[in-house]
Amino acid sequence: MNPEKEINHQKICQMLGVESEKEYSIILWKSPQQPPEEASYVLIKYLEENGQRIECADIAYEGGKFLSFYPDGDVREINEKNILGWSYYPFDDRVTK
Repeated sequence: MNPEKEINHQKICQMLGVESEKEYSIILWKSPQQPPEEASYVLIKYLEENGQRIECADIAYEGGKFLSFYPDGDVREINEKNILGWSYYPFDDRVTK
């Protein structure tokens, strides 16, 4: 790894006021125009429909759509224009690809 690009976990811990790198995760957000692999579960950062809040959610990506599945069986598509970014889960091997 390039030493200039290495993450300085000690500095990050100081900035966040935590003692260990186990206490935080770095999420690399990708543009919705660069979609995830088909049939993947991902995290998304999106603007609520009313435009008042930015939220994060776990979402399925299937058939070229970001979908939210609800316990009552309802499935809703998240409007792609509201999605600010997506990421594989930090523990997913694809996160560095």
